[in-house]
Amino acid sequence: MEKEKILKNDKGQDVAISNIDDISLRRHYLVEKLIGKANKIKKILNDYKEECDKEVTKYLKFLERKKKTKFDGWKGNLLLNSFDSKMRIVKNINDIISFDETLKLAKMKIDECLKNWSNDNDNIKAIVTNAFNVDKKGRVNVGMILRLKKIKIEDKEWNEAIKIIDDSIKINSTREYYKFQVKDDKDQWESIDLNFSKL
Repeated sequence: MEKEKILKNDKGQDVAISNIDDISLRRHYLVEKLIGKANKIKKILNDYKEECDKEVTKYLKFLERKKKTKFDGWKGNLLLNSFDSKMRIVKNINDIISFDETLKLAKMKIDECLKNWSNDNDNIKAIVTNAFNVDKKGRVNVGMILRLKKIKIEDKEWNEAIKIIDDSIKINSTREYYKFQVKDDKDQWESIDLNFSKL
């Protein structure tokens, strides 16, 4: 006699299929089927990204040979255009940044600046205050902190704080990704979006 098939429930318990209602069973098989296909598509995308990396690297090596120049790791972003300039590939390289504990020292110095500044600096005060706001997980907004470095102020305490921010930056990892674009009938760039949520 064939053993009855079972499924695990959300508590990790074995449940015989005969004891599962039709709706729950249908939902389970739907989710299982679509997740299975999603994993296959993810592998295809991962393989394609690896292929892009290999092919672009191969082209850059060719370029180095033709130009008789050795480039240092090809750091930064890269733009490759087709001959007719109707297609292009953009390779972006982004550093994933966080800050160490000394960021709090920078905030303390900046707080002193805010106390000493006159009301003429209200706009800057608002920008600085918002930069150190944290989200629900207690994390600061990296982009807003880095924007503080672009504010040029002739103030010793301020410049010391910016130096502390510089020293507190930690690069956790580097993320590389590609954008594929073609020109439409109106000569505007249109992305070939491989992000499932944007299709």
